[in-house]
Order: sequence, then C-alpha cells, then structure tokens
Amino acid sequence: MKKIIAADIGGTNSRFAVFIAHEDGTLELSRSLWLETQKASSFSNLLELASAQGVPLSPDIIDAAVFAVAGPVAGKAYSAPPFIPWDIDAQVLRQEFGIKNSWLINDFVAQAYACISPIMAAALQVLPGEVDQAAAKVVIGAGTALGQAALLPDGKGGYVPAPSEDGHASFPSLGYAHKVIVLRRLGCLS
Repeated sequence: MKKIIAADIGGTNSRFAVFIAHEDGTLELSRSLWLETQKASSFSNLLELASAQGVPLSPDIIDAAVFAVAGPVAGKAYSAPPFIPWDIDAQVLRQEFGIKNSWLINDFVAQAYACISPIMAAALQVLPGEVDQAAAKVVIGAGTALGQAALLPDGKGGYVPAPSEDGHASFPSLGYAHKVIVLRRLGCLS
C-alpha cells in the first residue's frame, strides 16, 4: 500500500488529494483540500498551508507526489505559471519536504491522462457520433484561462498526451481559429 498526493495548482484554486494505492491497483481517496492559490506567498507557503490543514507532506507517509500546474512545465520539475505570482519547483517537495518521487505536469496533460483512464467509462456523450479510436483527441476546458491538450496516437494502440498553452497565446483568436480548423478536420465540427 502506497500513499500518493495528486494536486491541481491553478491560478484561482489549488486542490489537493491524498490517495491510497492498494496492491490490486485500485485507488482510494483518503483526504482532499481546496485552497485559494493567491493567498499563498510562494509554492513552499502553499505546501505549508496544505500541511497545516491535514495534507501529509512527509516522506514517512507519502511515497509520490504529482502536481498539475496551470502553465508550461520544463523538465517535469519547474513552472512559472502566468496567473500565479510565484514559481512552482518540484525541488521544493524534494528538498524541503523530503518527497523524492515528485513531479510537475501541465494541468491539461493531467486532463488528457484522465481521458484515457477507466474514469471515462462514466463520461456522457454530448453530441451524437462515433469515435475513431485511431484519431487524435482534443481536450479543451476553461479555468483561470483556456486549457488545451491533445492525445496523439502512439502507433501502438495507445495515446501520448501533448500539452498546449493556447489560452496564453499573444493572439488567442488565432489559436481559436486553428482549433476550429483542427476540430473540423477531425470531424468534431461541421
């Protein structure tokens, strides 16, 4: 049995979840917490606030931590999100809290992974149509900005998530126009 922290650090809210990973591969949610991101003065301070409210941040308890952040991520370890006044660095988790297995991913890469997880069995179809299992998939959603990721076929029957930061583009309408063209070519729009 292992314990994993999964967190979503957005420009408005930060959501933390602690999961117990059982030997049979199932996950059990044991703790969750929402904090206002802007109330923290730094990533380290955000983690201290979470810890003070019951999120365990000790290597004796936590085996791994993955933080999905609203912005581009460099090297699975660093992000300077556009709507957060401080940087996010996985080294803080490793050095200050001792959690060696810790990574950052883009928040919509996390959404893309969710789209290829068993949770999708509960998804509701919005528009009629048939899914082409060999085609690319697009994940788009609004938060503090517009998030987007793609699921690209890997040639082996699976998908590889690819992040995008179209919501932070200097000319976002071009990004929107490009999305419409891509969605039309994929048969998602008429």
